[in-house]
Amino acid sequence: MATKPLEVNLALTPRSRLDVINVSARLERDHPRFFSRFRRTLYCSFHTTAGYLEQNLCSRFRRQEESVQEYVQAFQKLFPPEAGYRHDELHLRTELTEEQRTREPRNGDSHLTYIGSGLRSCVSYVNQPATPGYFIDLDGMNGAAHRTRHTTVIGYDDEDIVEKCRLWVPVSDHPVDSVSIHDPKLGLLDELNQMVEHFDITKGKIELALAPNERNAGLTVNEYETLLM
Repeated sequence: MATKPLEVNLALTPRSRLDVINVSARLERDHPRFFSRFRRTLYCSFHTTAGYLEQNLCSRFRRQEESVQEYVQAFQKLFPPEAGYRHDELHLRTELTEEQRTREPRNGDSHLTYIGSGLRSCVSYVNQPATPGYFIDLDGMNGAAHRTRHTTVIGYDDEDIVEKCRLWVPVSDHPVDSVSIHDPKLGLLDELNQMVEHFDITKGKIELALAPNERNAGLTVNEYETLLM
């Protein structure tokens, strides 16, 4: 019989702007035998400048924190801080209020490193001995202040696909365009929420992927800003 899933919510304090935090070590300390009780672990980040690497990619670094950090730093060289990103020209950020502009970090480099390095907001690991789950924060400090970050970890045994469907996302005629799936005019989130309610799902995940024939397009969990592009 499968064990009932266990959800754990953690607040993390990065030590520096780039920090690699071993979440699994903290879990094992706070919840002994967590990884021996379940066959799989789902890691979720709630930030657009912090996330996780897929398990097969992380395993290439022999699961070493220093190697993971060196990998991310290679992308930071491609996207150095304060390199004239339009994202950081706060007067162009129409989605921000005047008050928000006073405290909004200029972190275009962190967003682009997140996208380029393949970080994910949600990953599932098969539990194996000495397999760490690293929360990788690219923007852990705003000036001299350490930020508080949040992650959810769910231990579980099995998962089943209950539904597959095709969603249509209209784009403009402009050669460069970005579309937010949160836009209520599209109705995509309403459709997905209705699906969750229909199947009475209490613990689950929704996976979005481009159709195999799509070219020159991408999906990312990030701020809805053409200024990042």
